[in-house]
This record gives sequence, structure tokens and C-alpha cells, in this order.
Amino acid sequence: MKPLKFIIAVLITIGLSACDKIKDPYADAATGTGSNISGDTIYGDLTYNGRKVLIEEHTGQQCGHCPKGARKLISWEKDWLKGKMVMLAVHAGNFAEVSEKYPLDLRNEHATKIYEKFPPTGGHPSVLISRKSLAGQPVTPIVNVEKWESTLKSFDFTASDVKLLVRNIHDAQSAQNALEIKVVANRDISTALSLVIHITEDSILGAQKDYGLLPADDYVPEYYHRHVLRGAIGGTFGNTLTTDGMASGDTLTSNFETVLDPAWNKDHVEFVVYVMDTETYEVLQADKVHAVKKK
Repeated sequence: MKPLKFIIAVLITIGLSACDKIKDPYADAATGTGSNISGDTIYGDLTYNGRKVLIEEHTGQQCGHCPKGARKLISWEKDWLKGKMVMLAVHAGNFAEVSEKYPLDLRNEHATKIYEKFPPTGGHPSVLISRKSLAGQPVTPIVNVEKWESTLKSFDFTASDVKLLVRNIHDAQSAQNALEIKVVANRDISTALSLVIHITEDSILGAQKDYGLLPADDYVPEYYHRHVLRGAIGGTFGNTLTTDGMASGDTLTSNFETVLDPAWNKDHVEFVVYVMDTETYEVLQADKVHAVKKK
């Protein structure tokens, strides 16, 4: 895989009293990168003021129970969690191993690091829900699909510690993506924060074991793997945003540049961006933006 290159610049703006004062967060920004100053500009969700949930799904092509969980998540993404949910499919561990029957390798170092940090000891499929601690317990993936739903229905989507404003400019000539990410504090934050950018590819065609097809053959030769974690800009667990916290109204601006792996279908690639508490790993806010403008 071609290494991902990035640059980071952080600026702090003091004195913004509220997020609603940001009428046009990119009014003075450049319109393109590289030699193409008219590169396509793609925005994340600039209007949503609540908290979005990050779902990290532990899965694998040889996990026969996983398609049932994936179908449930996709249905929620289109229904009652539409616009409130960001997904990552983490392919790691035994169920993600390749074989003659399952040759597609969706593993990578970032998926492995998440798997090792938050191992699905209870089995597959399992999910992390914004890496929140439940009842004061250590953060562990949730196994039961019914518990996924009950946990999500108790999730507070109304208030977020930070607001994310994400802009991506894709230069077709250089194949470069330039991301500008603004993090606005909605309240005083005393903890260190990290900014994470993961790269996902959607609808990758490959084989999958699916016990939902039993008693017929559980082998699906053509299965669409959704929201697959492919890589990251910077570290798996992010780039340092601040070690000193943020005052309410402060804005931190970060800039990144990268070129996608040419083996990926760029039309199906998204940048998943989230802010996390550096110490606890809890995800405070998440969003996503397409790598290229949708056709």
C-alpha cells in the first residue's frame, strides 16, 4: 500500500461565543489544491448540532453470524439513525483470515491495532459505540445485537462537547485530497484531545460466510462488504489536537493532505473524522466526507 502523507497545522481562535456565529466556516479558504485550483470541494455535515455516534464493527469474511449484524446496522443507518451514525467495519482476528475459499484480504495494521486495543472477547459480531464505558465498566465491544439497539436508543444525540466542520478538496489532476477540519468547543474541555482520520471503502465485492442462509450452503461468493476500514491519515488513534483542552468557543483548525491507494475505488471511499478523549479513547464527535464528489 502506498504510504499516506499528511501535514498538520493547528490554529486557535479565541472569543467565539457560540457555534451559530460560524456563518461560513470556509469563506476565506482556497478553492483547490495542487495545479487544479478548481478542484472539487466536498463538505461533511455542517448543519447538524447534535452528537453523532461512531460504530466500530468487529467482523470478518469467515464470521457466519456477522452478516446479520451488518444488515441490522445498515438498516438503522438508513432509518432511525440516518444522519446520526458513522460506521467503520474492522476486519481483524481469526475471522478475517484468508483462505483458498476466502481470498480477499481486508486486514490492515489499523484494523489490527483497534482489534488488539478493544478485543472482541465475547465473540462476533460485536461493536464499539463511540467507545463509551457502560455502567463504569472498561470499554469492551458489545456482542448481543439486541443490546446494540438498546444501547443506541439510550445514547444522547442532543448534545456534543465539540462540533466538527469538515471540508475536502479533491484534485483530479494530482489525485490529491486536501482536508481542512475545524473543531469548535461547545463547552470548556479540560482533557487532551486527539483528531482521528480513518479511510473507509464501501461495497467491496468478495466472499462471505453467512449462517443466515442455512440450512442451505452458508457460502456467499459475491457479498458486498460495507464501510471497510482501509487506512488512516496519521496514527490509528489519531493526531494530537490539544494537550491542554479547549475553552468554550475556541476553534482548532487542522489541515491534512493525502493520496489514496490506487487499488481502492475512490468513488466508494470516505474519510471518517472523529475527535476522541486522548486518555479514555471515548469518541466525542464523528463525521464523514466523501473522497470525491458523488456522480
